[in-house]
Amino acid sequence: MIDAPMKKARESLVGKMLTTDEFGEDRVAKSYDELTTRELHILAESLCVRLNLFQKKYPAFLPQVVKAVLEHRNLASSDHSIL
Repeated sequence: MIDAPMKKARESLVGKMLTTDEFGEDRVAKSYDELTTRELHILAESLCVRLNLFQKKYPAFLPQVVKAVLEHRNLASSDHSIL
């Protein structure tokens, strides 16, 4: 119940994070539900590489982004384990 209002915001953030689609084309607006496994792989990989840059002092939005990626139904189990 407490987390429900944050869910829409998390999903919106993740839906806007990629700048290109899975084919390298300029990204058109896609909703969170339309993200593919490949696009989520790119996001997970990018997040993993950058998490150490913050030295455990993350911006407030970052844990929300990670949670949204982890909750996505198209995320591969290997990416889930890594993230």
